[in-house]
Amino acid sequence: MLSLISVLFSACTTADHTFSAKDDEIILEQGSAIIEWSPGELVIVDVEENITFAGILTVTAVGESNLTIEQVDITDSDSGVFYIDVESTQDIVLMPDSSREFVVIVSVLDNELHQGEVRIRSNDADNRSVFVPICTFPVGYEGELHCATDEVIEDTGEE
Repeated sequence: MLSLISVLFSACTTADHTFSAKDDEIILEQGSAIIEWSPGELVIVDVEENITFAGILTVTAVGESNLTIEQVDITDSDSGVFYIDVESTQDIVLMPDSSREFVVIVSVLDNELHQGEVRIRSNDADNRSVFVPICTFPVGYEGELHCATDEVIEDTGEE
């Protein structure tokens, strides 16, 4: 029994240690995860008070690796008029060239302009957090239909 242990010990300690690999020979090219989203700003028009409206935000994986969307949420909701189902927007994995739609719900209690922001957190190294402006325009609004970066200027078209 002692000789068997000696043979095993000797075999383990005299293993061939001549194998080596240079770091640059074992690099695996996996590519990167890249996010695209549309629209660039989510504009919801003809909004009426006490009626629920929705807008669609589409996220697409355009890189060479899977895009992991950690969470999509509302970071600025202008008096609580913008909503998104946070539980259905967590830990989503998109394969390259695939996309996913997210629904932003709007419910206003007045006929005013409202703006907010959707945040998309992902594993895109260059865009870990993306902020997409969202805004609403009431029925009859006649001004430009885009979200202002600093402040929405109110214009209902009435003189």
